[in-house]
Amino acid sequence: MYTILKELSKKGLIEIYQQQEDMGARKVYNITQKGKGSLDLILEKQICIEDSIETFRITMSNKNNLNYLINHDPFSFFLQRLMRNQIRKN
Repeated sequence: MYTILKELSKKGLIEIYQQQEDMGARKVYNITQKGKGSLDLILEKQICIEDSIETFRITMSNKNNLNYLINHDPFSFFLQRLMRNQIRKN
């Protein structure tokens, strides 16, 4: 875990500093603005992936959707479903 924290620090995603306490020094880790931006982007992509998986699951569970996919462009079908999901969320 400390190797990962060190790498995040090198990339400017977190800051590491020493804090003195009664029992001695300890390291404290704070997320930077760059780190917050990266985290927001990761979470946004995770939501998109989850939406895609849900769309695929719904599509594969409905016989009418499968027939539509066989007779039409599958990419357009998935794109339309994802766009509808995004509009509902906003």
